[in-house]
Amino acid sequence: MLTGTSVFGQFTVTKDTLGGDQVLVRIEHQNGRSAEYLLSGDEAEIDVGWIDNKITESSPTGFGGDALVSTIQLPSDEYSSSPIQMFDAGNKIYFFGTREILVVDAVSGAVTATIPLSNAANLNVAVLLNQLPVNKFITGSIAHNRLYCADATNRFYVIDMLTDEIVATHSLFTYQQQLSTSVVFNPDADVVYWMLNTWDGSGNTQINAYNAVTGAFITQRVFAQQINDMEYHGGGLFVTHGSDLLKLNPGNLQTLFTHSQVNKNYRKLFRINTDMIAASHIDNGPGFKSVQVFSANDLNFIQNLGPVGKITIRDGKSFVQNGIESFCLMITQYDYTDFFFYKMINGIYVEYGNKHYHYSGRKMVMNANNSYAYVAGNSLARLNLRDHSLYGMDNLKGCDAYDVLVNERHATALVYAASPIEGTYSQHATDCSLQLMNQTAFKTSTGCFNPQNKKAYFLNSRIKYEDSGLAIVDATTDEVIDIVPLGEDLIRAIYNE
Repeated sequence: MLTGTSVFGQFTVTKDTLGGDQVLVRIEHQNGRSAEYLLSGDEAEIDVGWIDNKITESSPTGFGGDALVSTIQLPSDEYSSSPIQMFDAGNKIYFFGTREILVVDAVSGAVTATIPLSNAANLNVAVLLNQLPVNKFITGSIAHNRLYCADATNRFYVIDMLTDEIVATHSLFTYQQQLSTSVVFNPDADVVYWMLNTWDGSGNTQINAYNAVTGAFITQRVFAQQINDMEYHGGGLFVTHGSDLLKLNPGNLQTLFTHSQVNKNYRKLFRINTDMIAASHIDNGPGFKSVQVFSANDLNFIQNLGPVGKITIRDGKSFVQNGIESFCLMITQYDYTDFFFYKMINGIYVEYGNKHYHYSGRKMVMNANNSYAYVAGNSLARLNLRDHSLYGMDNLKGCDAYDVLVNERHATALVYAASPIEGTYSQHATDCSLQLMNQTAFKTSTGCFNPQNKKAYFLNSRIKYEDSGLAIVDATTDEVIDIVPLGEDLIRAIYNE
């Protein structure tokens, strides 16, 4: 067995020839994490090199003295990033991606600019989409024309939305392995909070507070356990922290009130109204999940909310209909989604109906007049908040949406959905009909070369996307000539003379 080893900074790369034209490439970080790739071909012709995001100059490799001379961004030279979460800035929609922020015109749906972030392109998007701890990568303040973003490599950015330029950056590089991150804006004091969880153990979760306009550091607090969720609501910063639900002083981050139950692990937070906040939890023994409602003032328990069982509590939204405050809780069980509706009378929630849909929902938003809720999942759906009917299916071309927003600031209201696994975002009419779908991330693991006309072909291996296809590249100029849609579940591209 032939073996080659090379060291790139914190990484060690090893090649092992297994026979039968198969080569095992192992990339190991000094912290012990590793990845392995089984490749077909001659060991002598397989090389490994490193390149930073959007840098195309020559980069040396470790075997044979070859050099990486260029990088081809797919699907285009302008962008190559999976859209994960969105912020609605009125005329613009900002999509947080794996390595950049995509700036999209809210009316046309076209990408008008990108804001490069760190080199997070090789991170597993699925890790970023875990239900818990909750990731909140992007938010903003229209009043201050500021966008706030935390990426997957321990960095926090403040961006001017008038120029789309970064005005402040903060980093925590001593935290090696990021578990989750969140940014939350406090409009009452013009403060933005950045929370970072890591895998590094006790004391490695912290919240930093910054000036929302300048990005200047204000204060910090370190926690002994991971934070599952963080939300500013009713004059306080709320966090779920193991068996504790905490209300923090929004100025100095010290604890004002605590609700603790040793047999529960508190998870997601939901705003209900200015007086109440809800938190989902799991019982440590039987594993049952449910939601509890608390006073937003002092965290006094009010009552349980929703069903109890081995379920997934996806999202919840408060809304006012016919002058009555109501709450909708979205729960997924196996391959279907239930919506539970509550009306608040004197602070008490009473279930008055639920619907059972064979539909996988993940994120829910309300329109301005609270007549509809839009739900992102394996389709984009519209839930009528009056008769509880669900409308709009099979409109994402096989993609799974993880975020949704309603833009109602123009003559025609539009709905946007982000589908990070397939690397697409979509624009829809308010009836959920598809108007535009743009692929901004092209995942490829196989390709071939035509020596006759000097063209390279790369297959898009996004599994479910119905418009997956083949990228045709001019191997002389590195220009992306075309992307030809072929269908879903593509496996391999082979050139045959």
